[in-house]
Amino acid sequence: MVISHRLWLSRFGGDPQIVGRAVTVNDKRCTVIGVLLSRFWFYISADVFLPIGLVREMWTTERELRSGMYVVGRVKRGVPREQADADMNAVARALATAYPDDRPY
Repeated sequence: MVISHRLWLSRFGGDPQIVGRAVTVNDKRCTVIGVLLSRFWFYISADVFLPIGLVREMWTTERELRSGMYVVGRVKRGVPREQADADMNAVARALATAYPDDRPY
């Protein structure tokens, strides 16, 4: 999992050795793989970002519960923003075609 800078400071005291440490979140063991920069901004307030594999059962059996899931990624160095936008728009179109009833608009 990746944790927010705020959580890193408040819960783990800014411990520089946090990366690689196993912690428990909602009764599941997770390994901290990174701490977000203090200037990281996302349109929801979250302190913990978990890999989808930890909620695989929900994703495969209860599609309507997925509305609380968000995807965050990094663009590979050297990839122009326009190319990244085009790639993500293609993914969005494919999902809209595959799940037409789930479109938010």
